[in-house]
Amino acid sequence: MRYIPYPVLSGFMSGIGVIIILQQIYPIVGLKAPVKVLDMLINYPSALAGGISFTALLLGIGTILIIWLLPKLTKTVPATLVALIAMTVLSLFLNLDDSLIIGTIPSGLPMPFFAKSNIDLAGIDWASALKAAIAPGLTLACLGSIDTLLTSVVADNITKTKHNSNKELIGQGIGNAVAGLFCGISGAGATMRTVVNVKSGGRTQLSGMVHALLLLSILLGLGSLVKFVPLSVLAGILITVGAGIIDLRGFKDLLKVDRSDAFVLVAVFLVTVFLDLLTAVAIGMVAACVLFMKNFGDLIEKSEELDHIKAQDKESPWDDDALIPESIRERVCIIHLSGPLFFGSVTKFNDMIASVPEESDIVIIRMKKVGYIDQSGLYAIESAVQDLHEKNKELYFSMVMGQPMMSFKSINLVPGIVPENHLFETFKDCADFLSHKI
Repeated sequence: MRYIPYPVLSGFMSGIGVIIILQQIYPIVGLKAPVKVLDMLINYPSALAGGISFTALLLGIGTILIIWLLPKLTKTVPATLVALIAMTVLSLFLNLDDSLIIGTIPSGLPMPFFAKSNIDLAGIDWASALKAAIAPGLTLACLGSIDTLLTSVVADNITKTKHNSNKELIGQGIGNAVAGLFCGISGAGATMRTVVNVKSGGRTQLSGMVHALLLLSILLGLGSLVKFVPLSVLAGILITVGAGIIDLRGFKDLLKVDRSDAFVLVAVFLVTVFLDLLTAVAIGMVAACVLFMKNFGDLIEKSEELDHIKAQDKESPWDDDALIPESIRERVCIIHLSGPLFFGSVTKFNDMIASVPEESDIVIIRMKKVGYIDQSGLYAIESAVQDLHEKNKELYFSMVMGQPMMSFKSINLVPGIVPENHLFETFKDCADFLSHKI
């Protein structure tokens, strides 16, 4: 999952965001939503004509306004929690119809399957049962693992952190194994709940533990209070969640980035919304790999036909790092990039940026050997520039080639964030500039 291209992740996230919003346009006005997205869109006008609940609509709008406006006043308490409690309390005075609230939730702990009196364990043909369960079990395991890892990548993208895939999958496996003993349904990572958690300030395992304890409390009796929560309030919360998941940057740059990246993003987005999440990821990964090979192949053909790359290759190999004046050498961190900067190499690049020493206040990225950069690499560079600026580090680039330079300028990374006088044709020019400046 660390090699998911940015257009695939962006289209997937945005598609989920749109699905979440579409699923709430019915309950926020007091209607029951169809299951399929197309049915939601096609049947919505006729559903509205049948009458809506303006009370539910006002509660939903009030929820959205609180979530969006409260953080401007204070971030001490999660706006989502405040909106949920405030709107639920308000609804108690409005005498909502039972169909507009969550309603009764079953309470009590479930019994394990082997403790139920109506099950004859001795009469079960275990060999046949095991054989029949292997294929569905492996299918659910694969789908659940992919879903969990995609959810983890979404969380990483928001928090700028890195998840541990082994821990995620081992924890999920243990949970599903225990749930199976109680005839429970296997589960996986939940993108919606994860985003709500992150947006509310959750950053550690403690938030997951609190979530589990709350669910346990609902089973043990707290459900008598939760049943009064209006469905339109939950819809309002989820609409803000869906809006937060949509990757506006990816769509904003659609006409600026490479056409192949734009195609993959739009394709994954549409398949996610109207067909299937996992199918969308599979199609996106295959398309991204094929288009990358095509683009890189075209670049190699051009470099063989034109001699501009050789003409610009005024740098010697990396041993000319010694050109940096000795007086400032301890303050300088040099990052060497080799080969295309694309979705398969972005993780390594991010690790290199994260390993920049604290004492280095000057960072030089040498891009002599980078002939191609895709959208994943482009946004990785942009994020690295912003992170280094936040750490008060000066950033310089050495010998940015043609296609990467055009990509930099397409999203206004140059000169919008990186001034043109911080880009040099050769590393020697950069070293000379630093020796005169400092």
